Amino acid sequence: MRRIKNNEPMPKVQRRSKESSSDRLLSLLMLFSEQSHPRSIEDLARETGLPHSTIYRYIKTLSDVGLIVAVSAGCYVLGPSIILLDRQMRLSDPLLNSAEQVKTRLAAELPSPGMVLVCRLFRNSVMCVDSAGSGRLGFIVSYSRGRALPLHRGAASKVILAHLPLRNVKALFEADAAPFASAGLGEDWRTVRTSLRKIRQQGFSISHGELDQGALGFGSPVLAPDGQILGSLAYVTQEDATDERAAEQIRTAIQAGAKEIEANLATFLHVEGDVSEEHGRG
Repeated sequence: MRRIKNNEPMPKVQRRSKESSSDRLLSLLMLFSEQSHPRSIEDLARETGLPHSTIYRYIKTLSDVGLIVAVSAGCYVLGPSIILLDRQMRLSDPLLNSAEQVKTRLAAELPSPGMVLVCRLFRNSVMCVDSAGSGRLGFIVSYSRGRALPLHRGAASKVILAHLPLRNVKALFEADAAPFASAGLGEDWRTVRTSLRKIRQQGFSISHGELDQGALGFGSPVLAPDGQILGSLAYVTQEDATDERAAEQIRTAIQAGAKEIEANLATFLHVEGDVSEEHGRG
C-alpha cells in the first residue's frame, strides 16, 4: 500500500494493474479530497487515465446515490450522502459510542486549554474521528476530525504504530526509513523496534511539537476485545503551560480513559453479537 509522506494529510487510493470496475469507481471518489476544488470531467479523466465515457458513467453512478453533486455544468463536489453516512457512523460506530462520555468528561476535567482526541487506525495512517476541547490553544491542532495523518508523528499516532504487527511496521520502514528517523524512532530497524517496544510496554506515548509547534501530546492505545489495535485516546495541550504535575495528571487520565473505552467496547460488542464477530475477523 502507498506510504504516507510527512506532508501528505490525505492518502490516495493506489490503483492496481488489474482493478475491477468497483475499484476504479471508489478510486474516483477518493479524488475528492480537501485539497481539491470542484472536479471537472477533464480533471478526473486526466488524473485517472480513464476515458471520458467511463468517467461520465462513474459520475452518474455516484450522483444517483448522492455521493457527489454537480455545482455547475460538468463540475462536481462531494454530496449530501456523505453527511448521511457520517451521521450513521456517529450513531452506530462502537468506538465512537464507547468513547463519547469518556471524551466529554476528560475535556472538562483535564487542565485547560486542551483537546481530547479519539483516533482510529485508517489504512497506513491515523484519523481523528472525534474530539472535545476546553479553552483556546495557541495553535491549530493538526488532528482535526476527518484528517488522516502519518503513523509515525504525534503521540496519538505513535502509540498505534507501536501496537501494529512488527512485520507490517518493518515493511513500512524498509519502504521508507526517513520518516521514522525524523520522528525520533531510530535510523535502523533494531532501534525502531526497541523504541516501539518501549511505547508498547509503558502503554502511552508523549510527543513534543511533532505536528504543531508548542504542542504537548499524550496518547494511549485503544484495543479491541480480541487485542487488535483499533485506535487511540489522546490529549493535546500547550507545553509552555504544562508543569510536571499537570503532565502526570494528563498521562494518568488518558491511560485510564483508554482502558474505560476498552471496557465499554467489550460491553457494546458483547451485546451486539454480530458486530463482535465482524471485529473478530478483522
